[in-house]
Amino acid sequence: MSRPKSRSFAMALLALALPLGAARAQQDPAFTAFFDGEPELLLAPQEDGSVSFELVAGAPHVGHLAFIVLSAAGDPQEALAEGRVLEARVIGIEGVVRGVLPLSTASGQVDLSHVNGVLMDRSGRLSAVTSMAGGPQGGGSLAIQIQPGGPPICMVPSPPPCTGGQLPDLIVSNIKIQTVQTSTACGPLLPRVNCGAVGFNATATIKNVGTCAIRCNTNISLRWGNGPPGNILFDATSQVVPSSDILPGGTMTITRHYYLGPCVGGFQQTEHFTAIVDSLGTIAESNEGNNQATPVVTCHHF
Repeated sequence: MSRPKSRSFAMALLALALPLGAARAQQDPAFTAFFDGEPELLLAPQEDGSVSFELVAGAPHVGHLAFIVLSAAGDPQEALAEGRVLEARVIGIEGVVRGVLPLSTASGQVDLSHVNGVLMDRSGRLSAVTSMAGGPQGGGSLAIQIQPGGPPICMVPSPPPCTGGQLPDLIVSNIKIQTVQTSTACGPLLPRVNCGAVGFNATATIKNVGTCAIRCNTNISLRWGNGPPGNILFDATSQVVPSSDILPGGTMTITRHYYLGPCVGGFQQTEHFTAIVDSLGTIAESNEGNNQATPVVTCHHF
């Protein structure tokens, strides 16, 4: 997918894509974010008690995934792992994602300060999350700046390099799948979104069981797989995430979002999820045969 190559070209695309055109782009602070690269999330309670949203991500995030998450967590990875994903969409060429959230303020019980926006680039790195002090008052829109995610946290001083016969050894020690309840038919149910398809987060805990550390900013590759028992299909590409220092016995987590259709039907089947760490084979390990996780069993709506 091509990206805008100039300010004027980006303005022309917005004028074509949005009925309000250039006049709105000049007046609305959210639309100026498209050009200055500072993503914003706007929430607006409607008269019927629903909540509309508009995430203006800008040209740098075209083609990335945008998640609207209900979570009190301030860290983007924690928000995706522990929160409830309300929307998950690819950011189109106009750099804007908008819609109505499956929330209602009519009862007065929805805490809009916990509605976050998280961006994920093509490598699976979470690059941004909203930081919000409080919900909108009087039914007006509230603009929230998205805080960029920082680089991996590196130890000072760095752990010593591997020597002699020392090598790291990465395993997937745990996979956590976001589920909603247990079905008597086939186990924990994957949550439904939109028209009945399922959308949820999967988090893999990567553990170093070797004899020396993974050094900071080492690219860790992870390839996910899912399917019915005995027929797991793996993703065509791997997530690649820069690591912090992972000492022997230490861990890091990698999260991705799943969206599984179709949007029809009502039956359920068992779904297995697994992942392979160092799927690209770039890290020399003491044991190259223990990189795949034991499948986690869930129940999939169809």
